[in-house]
Amino acid sequence: MNFTEEQVESIAPTPSAFKAGKKLGVSSKWQSSGKSERVMWGTIKGSGSKPYYTQIDTQSLAYKCTCPSRQFPCKHAVALMLVAANDPQSIIDTDEPEWVSEWINKRKGQQQKLEQKKETPKTPEQIEKAQKNKEKTQVKRLESIQEGAAELEDWISDLFKIGLVELPTKDMAEFAKVQARMVDAKASGLASWVRELSFLDYTKHQEWQDKAMKLLSKLYLLVKAIRNIQHYEPLWQQTIKNLAGLSQSKKELLQDEQAEKIKDHWLVVGQEEEKNNDIITQRNWLYGLTTNRQALLLNFATPFSTYETHLLPSSVIEAELVFFPSIQPYRAVINLQEGTTNSLPEHSALEILSLDQLMTSYRQYLNINPWIREQICVLEACQQLRQGKQHLLVSKGQSALNISPRFSTQKSLNWLSISNNKPVTIFALWQNEEIVPLGMLRDNQYTLF
Repeated sequence: MNFTEEQVESIAPTPSAFKAGKKLGVSSKWQSSGKSERVMWGTIKGSGSKPYYTQIDTQSLAYKCTCPSRQFPCKHAVALMLVAANDPQSIIDTDEPEWVSEWINKRKGQQQKLEQKKETPKTPEQIEKAQKNKEKTQVKRLESIQEGAAELEDWISDLFKIGLVELPTKDMAEFAKVQARMVDAKASGLASWVRELSFLDYTKHQEWQDKAMKLLSKLYLLVKAIRNIQHYEPLWQQTIKNLAGLSQSKKELLQDEQAEKIKDHWLVVGQEEEKNNDIITQRNWLYGLTTNRQALLLNFATPFSTYETHLLPSSVIEAELVFFPSIQPYRAVINLQEGTTNSLPEHSALEILSLDQLMTSYRQYLNINPWIREQICVLEACQQLRQGKQHLLVSKGQSALNISPRFSTQKSLNWLSISNNKPVTIFALWQNEEIVPLGMLRDNQYTLF
């Protein structure tokens, strides 16, 4: 795995940890270092008489260091990755020392045991008991969600009776109260829709009215579907439950023999973090380079715990993903990861779209699932265009798409500096009827904006 400084910065636990790592991220500060196909290691002077021993699993991104830090990765692991990024020749391929082999062998052994544990068959009695307990819990949660949906339906009806023009005058506390009620009802999915409604830019008159109408229409349709869920076929029932916030746990999904599993080289085309109270949600968008499948991987952390899975933006992971059951499977988890690299495989067969084809594809998605929120796409011959205050994306003289305000000025300038504003192939996120450029593909390399 060849790291880049931008990737290292993205996985540093805090800006201060990255800054501290940069001070130590030069080869001259390291007493020894080395790497193999599966691990990278080094020793560096510590605060005491003994050096700190730092190790990085470069295939599935895990870290160990003998320093007392509780951050993962610690500043020494960040520093070692920065050495690999900025001075790769200084870390040579060599045999693994015993202390490194012991750690990495133990890690791989634990992963194998987990795989074997997944495959250990349960007795019919165990399966029946677990299924009954699960069904009982699911029934209770669904009843609670349906109660919350009924309250939300009344709230939406009142909004339309009063008139949507009154929305901008509503106190944020009212939105927060409705969100909290949905969370109490175990309907976190419904809470996220209400939260999105509260975040509309109500200073843009015509724009917010259109967005609010579409959002409330989809939310009302979802509420009605939840309340009448028994009339849908099983896969649609699961899809509606997912949207409401009642989905399988990761453990249940990995144990589900019917779950869809796909092996591919997955490009991490984008990554975004959002903090809500003390919960940090990391969204990772992945694209299968041979299957052209899209996937969303969610990571969660708190101020006291780090992410369970570490993914480097713009890296390519060779892995098997397991998808949550849905009418359009999109959200997934990693079942087995075999390696990480920065280079796209030569056998990639990307489905590259024009803007017209993107719109056709999106309409097809909507016909299947009216609640689709986003779509990952590869777009050909793209350039930026500014029209007044609005940034547009154009391709081959076709009709333009609005670039989302989430695409920052700095990222826009990065794109211009890398491409000289010449037509390039980009990965993007089509989200809420706006395009969010993520990165550029050139010479078999992917570069984030």
